[in-house]
Amino acid sequence: MSQSPNIGKPHLVHETKDREDVGGVYASGFVIPVLRHTADLLTILEWADRAAINEYSPNYGEHGHAPAGMSVAMFSQPLDREYSSFSEAGSEGAVVQLAYKGWVALVAGLWERFRKATSLHKKDGPKHGLQTAVFGDLQKIRNDVLKNNGIAKNSTSCEILKWFADGETIHFKLDHVLEFLHHMGQPLRWYMLLRNDQPSHHVGWRMALPMRFVDLLRARRPPWRLVSFILMVEEEPKGSGSYTLGISLMFADGVSGGFYIERSADRDRLVSRKQAIEEAPRDDLGAPIVDGTHTDVRVAYEQAKQSLENGQLPTDPGSPPMQFGRPE
Repeated sequence: MSQSPNIGKPHLVHETKDREDVGGVYASGFVIPVLRHTADLLTILEWADRAAINEYSPNYGEHGHAPAGMSVAMFSQPLDREYSSFSEAGSEGAVVQLAYKGWVALVAGLWERFRKATSLHKKDGPKHGLQTAVFGDLQKIRNDVLKNNGIAKNSTSCEILKWFADGETIHFKLDHVLEFLHHMGQPLRWYMLLRNDQPSHHVGWRMALPMRFVDLLRARRPPWRLVSFILMVEEEPKGSGSYTLGISLMFADGVSGGFYIERSADRDRLVSRKQAIEEAPRDDLGAPIVDGTHTDVRVAYEQAKQSLENGQLPTDPGSPPMQFGRPE
């Protein structure tokens, strides 16, 4: 079977702590480690989907579970809710919640170390190192997972990752991972990390091979369901006197793409329209309903997927806004 095509070309990143190379420090010290943990998570989730298909039966789990070489098996069967391979296994089942929690703890821990130890701090900045809403949100969610028995409390004050209501039992989905990656910026980019000018690791994305997990894939259907969107107002090349309102979309199957909405010399008007779209109600596919009009996200999805299949990177919504501070 031939290998599926990569998306884009490798972006070379030198392992660096050079305070002048802001992008390099962020990519090598945070983005690439996050993607490495994410690759491990997606590997586990793929295995979980395969296991659910292979083990599905009305008597799922009655013999318990044991890794190869074990002479005893463990069972853990709830009696107050549905119990089957589809509720326990698969990429959004009960069992893989342990993998999601590990991913959240690792990524939040990466940010905690990075924001304190990075060489990008400013002597006259705020006291607590780098600060940015999306990564602060993940730390609040991590704290609820580790310190509040998995019940949403701190995470209800999240600014961007508004995933759980007060008192709700935290149950992670692949949607959450995709939304976080979208807000982290540089979605679907392929990185080659260089250490002493020698390649040491590469991590990135390629188009997935088709699978037949029809029942398990219901959470991804339809694939053009929106998980996240980010609106941007950007200045056109200097001298043009105009600005562009654009949108970056992350779909339920991981496809991402950027699209132009409007160009104008009136930046304030575009900013106002951006805010109106962000605050607009959403339809069943997650698209904003603006002036009573539903966005045809399926058309945008097909265009974005075709671009990826052609090896083109999606428009980068940019890294989240950060406030540079001094170490604690």
